[in-house]
Amino acid sequence: MNLRTLAWLLAIASAHVAAQTPPSPPAVCPLSQPDLPPEVLLASRADLQQRLQALEAMADQCMGRATFHAQRGVLLQLLGQASDAIEALERSLLLEPDQPGTLLDYALALRAVGDPASATALLGALSQRTDVPAALQPLLLRQLAEASAPARAVQYRVRFSTALGADSNLNNAPSADGFTLTLPWGNADLALDEASRARPGAAWLNTLQGQALFGTEAGQLWVMQAELRTRQTEQPATAYHQADLVGTWLQAPAASSQWQARLALSSLTFGGQALQQSQRAAVSHQWRLPVPGWGGLCRPLAGLELETRHYPSAPSLDGRYQGLTAAVACGPELGHTDQPARSRFNLQWRLGQDHAANPQRPGADSSTAEVRAGWGRSWFDKDLTADYSIAAQQDASGYSPLLSNNAARNTLRHTLHLELAATPQRLFAGGQWFVAADVTLQTSNLAPFAIRGQALYTGFRWVLL
Repeated sequence: MNLRTLAWLLAIASAHVAAQTPPSPPAVCPLSQPDLPPEVLLASRADLQQRLQALEAMADQCMGRATFHAQRGVLLQLLGQASDAIEALERSLLLEPDQPGTLLDYALALRAVGDPASATALLGALSQRTDVPAALQPLLLRQLAEASAPARAVQYRVRFSTALGADSNLNNAPSADGFTLTLPWGNADLALDEASRARPGAAWLNTLQGQALFGTEAGQLWVMQAELRTRQTEQPATAYHQADLVGTWLQAPAASSQWQARLALSSLTFGGQALQQSQRAAVSHQWRLPVPGWGGLCRPLAGLELETRHYPSAPSLDGRYQGLTAAVACGPELGHTDQPARSRFNLQWRLGQDHAANPQRPGADSSTAEVRAGWGRSWFDKDLTADYSIAAQQDASGYSPLLSNNAARNTLRHTLHLELAATPQRLFAGGQWFVAADVTLQTSNLAPFAIRGQALYTGFRWVLL
């Protein structure tokens, strides 16, 4: 924490006493002081955690007090948990919307989670209020100027997650026990070899994610993301390693509309062999549409995608994809405080053609269509998400003379992901527990491509930096 930030936080803490007069606490609430003392800003992390635990022990008695949520929000922010701090401060403002000190804390939390537009608007409104102490006005104006200026400093974030679970189909094998070959002299029913059938078993998943975000003087934003994902299983043949690198350029994140561009690289190793390498480029235009009366914000998007895929162990499957994409993502606008729980949803459509790099590829070219839908809702310290997708693929020509008399392959793939996450502050700091379930069902007119599987995992994730 630099001196400027420390001075600013000290000024806010001092302003709380002068600018806030919370209502008299109920007799059953043991919260003794209306505000945190200024020296809490210099406290160690262990002391901050202890204060937070002592405060949360009063939750049952003090849930209806704005001061309880305001103090909890400040402590969470000092512990680096800005997203959780926002929820606590929103609860405080729901109970008492006109708290200048809490509004200042809220503006800082908004900036910390990467929403400078809402923070700037809030600081601007506060700078015009007459009930904010005059001594705080110059600091407000200075912070407003800094929030309005393009960000130059690079912001980093590193996350790590680990989970244990079980999967009913570790090798993504066909669900049928056998299939029929169409031979010149007649059909032949063959049983699927035991080694090629679905392998259930336990798995250990680990994910390391890194993100770097920085702005330019022109108001543009660059985001670099990297992810390494591994799955360890009892049999090395079903273990995998996946690495992804994504770079995104945003023309003007706070504007009513903007252009975006993205470049992504991906590499997957399965069972010790390089399975797939891909490169994807996308360009899109996005709009920012507030929803009156809801306090929400929707971001429609439309664009083009290009992708090349290479299969080192089976180069005949290589292909080039080109298609259209459209999406809309909606959620409560940061800065809006009339919803104690926050819901969000998104919908995405993709339509395109996959062209075979090798004219001998089974099925040749193919048409693809996909719809994805996601929903999430956040509560006090819990988050529930659900994601569903349905993808269809149809080949332009027959897949193989040995399968259904060289019929063209048609597949329809359904995937469902459910996750419940919670932040047990009393167990460990800065971490989150989660449990996730995945269901996959792929149907096809060709038996070898009908697949199903279920998986259940539970584990923890942390923000390391």
